[in-house]
Amino acid sequence: MKRKDLLQYLKGKHAMKVTAAVLAAALLVSSVSVYHVNAERNGEEQEEEFEEKESENETEEALSQVLDSEISDASREEQVDKEETVYVISDAKGNAKEVIVSDWLKNPEQKASLPDASDLEEIENVKGDETFTKGDNHTITWQADGADIYYQGKTEKKVPVEVKITYYLEDKEIAPEELAGKSGNVKIRFDYVNKEKQTITINGKEEEIYVPFTVLTGMMLPTENFKNVTVKNGKVLSEGNHDIVVGVAFPGLKDSLAISSGDLGTDMEIPDYVEVSARVTDFSLDMTMSAVLSDVLSDVNLTESGKMDELNDSMDELSAASGKLVDGSGELKDGVDTLHSKTGDLKDGADSLSKGVREYTDGVGQLSSGIGSLKEGTSKLNGNVPALLEGVSDLNKGTKDAKKGADSLVKGYQGDGTGKNPGAAAGAASLAQGAAQLSQGMTALSQGVEGMFATIDQSIGENQANAQAASQAAQAASGALEGHLTEFGTKVGELMAIQQQLNSVSANSAEYAAYSQAYQAKAAEVQAGLGSLQTIIAADVQSISDYSAKAGGALGAVQALQAIKEKAEQSELTGNVKKLSQGANQVAAGAEALDKGINGYTNEKGEKVMGLAEGTASLQKGLEQLAKGTSTLNKKGGTLKSGVEQLDSGAGKLSEGVAQLTGNSSKLTEGANALSNGAGQFAEGVEKLKSGAEELNNGMIQFDEEGIQKLTDTFNGDIGTLLDRLEKIKESGENYNTFTALPEGSSGKVKFVIKTEGIK
Repeated sequence: MKRKDLLQYLKGKHAMKVTAAVLAAALLVSSVSVYHVNAERNGEEQEEEFEEKESENETEEALSQVLDSEISDASREEQVDKEETVYVISDAKGNAKEVIVSDWLKNPEQKASLPDASDLEEIENVKGDETFTKGDNHTITWQADGADIYYQGKTEKKVPVEVKITYYLEDKEIAPEELAGKSGNVKIRFDYVNKEKQTITINGKEEEIYVPFTVLTGMMLPTENFKNVTVKNGKVLSEGNHDIVVGVAFPGLKDSLAISSGDLGTDMEIPDYVEVSARVTDFSLDMTMSAVLSDVLSDVNLTESGKMDELNDSMDELSAASGKLVDGSGELKDGVDTLHSKTGDLKDGADSLSKGVREYTDGVGQLSSGIGSLKEGTSKLNGNVPALLEGVSDLNKGTKDAKKGADSLVKGYQGDGTGKNPGAAAGAASLAQGAAQLSQGMTALSQGVEGMFATIDQSIGENQANAQAASQAAQAASGALEGHLTEFGTKVGELMAIQQQLNSVSANSAEYAAYSQAYQAKAAEVQAGLGSLQTIIAADVQSISDYSAKAGGALGAVQALQAIKEKAEQSELTGNVKKLSQGANQVAAGAEALDKGINGYTNEKGEKVMGLAEGTASLQKGLEQLAKGTSTLNKKGGTLKSGVEQLDSGAGKLSEGVAQLTGNSSKLTEGANALSNGAGQFAEGVEKLKSGAEELNNGMIQFDEEGIQKLTDTFNGDIGTLLDRLEKIKESGENYNTFTALPEGSSGKVKFVIKTEGIK
């Protein structure tokens, strides 16, 4: 899977749905948290903080708490030894004028002294009268007497993220002091510059990346003066008479990932700026505030080994399955090619057989006509023996002529000995044997075609069942995802209901204290639920993706098999093969009857039935005897009468055999014609099947080479590198834990708050 493919998937409908839900929930919680402070800063500390801020305007207080809540939602909940907040006081364009650092040394074990390190100037204890002593290399020691230490100081150091603010009126840049009091379409753009880099090693090569700072910028705009407020890379929240704008940006992250905007697509950029637009009357702006933190990516597990191994196994299975499909389509193509090469032989043989049967049928007709005349003559001869005795000379002549006819008949039966005319007996036997073999072959072909369709239908059924099972599993995972989102939405609704109750009572009443306590408890529950929701949603989305991939693979196999079946059905392969089989059976039956008519057979009663061959031999022998006996015919009239009766009887049997032969010859002709026509139709069907098999094989080879193999080849390349890079970026954010200094062996956490001057 290429890096572009991964990023395209991340902006798919499931991932976008989850991202939108989490962002909406986070912003909703932060918007209502204007009315409460962090649970860790309750009691006396909270009262002191509000007393110190009594001289500041309401806008600064509200924005501070909004961004405070956003930072609490986005950053890690962990215990550290030193928390540091860097306050940057800037002009309206974002240029820093003063940097003040506030540090909180935690003393959970209530030690008498606390080691510290700081390069600040004018250090002042702001919460007590504890003192400190300086050491070497910026080390200091506080005489804590069991208490936490809160102090602040100043520095000339440059902060790691700078903010540049540009103002536009009617799409033309304008100085902030000139914008005051103006009306029209106003645009304010915040650009963030990340100046903090670290060196990492990727694939054995050293590279520089930016520390992954996240910037949250907020401002309050009175709805009386600001209409149609929109924001790029942020959210607009309505709060009474003001719109609260909260924007988010990740300066330098796109460069650290080494990706371009084209990889992400036009609708999913990694934002590095915030832009606010509005229709303004009499422009004025109290101030803006931006919070900068470095550890947002800390809770993201990018290299979970179990899931990566499972993904690798799935890629191996996908590659193997694709290879089997290529091999199977190749075997099908080879089989169809072999079948196609034999259709010409079948058509030629069927045409030759049809021609031979027509010639033989013509001969049978002539033979039948001659036998009919012979039978008529013998009947008359038997009834006119007395007259025959008187005309013996004429009989002698007729006998010679009959002998010649019998010789011709024998010759037609036995053949001419040259091989050009093998004779009726040999031809009938050969025809019967060939027709029987042809009938058996066509029956086997018909069964093979039917078996092929049955195999295809079975495979389609199995793949459809697999696709349905995977689809149902994906739907179940989607249902679970919707349930998790609904459950979290219910909690947020409960929080807002308590907020409305809090707003409806006086701040000095007993009800206010009760509602405030309930509100803080519910807000903590919502905050905890949001963290769990992200992990659960990630698992649900992975399940949906896995099952959808399996369903897509099974449906692809079904479509390929159905295409093969459709082409085979369009070629009328089964019907044509059945017609061929029926024609071959008819040919075999006719050939068998022809063979019996010529060579004779034994009936069901075990009686020998004389055929054409035996009848012709008997006739020839009788004529020979007749020729010899004509000289003594007058002396042996009784013998002549008996011989004529035998001749008449033999002629009758011969006539019966020829009649049977004539009847069967029409069936033989019909079967031969059907075989010839069916062979032509079968050849056309095989031609279409051959084309379809070639298209299928070529398509499977192209799909395997250009799709599956490229997918598996790039999986361990671009994706592995991207995950390694993300892990390094996350580590660089975790390692940036102080702006000033930390004592050896201590843990720290730092955030920056940038406040700009107002425009009046």
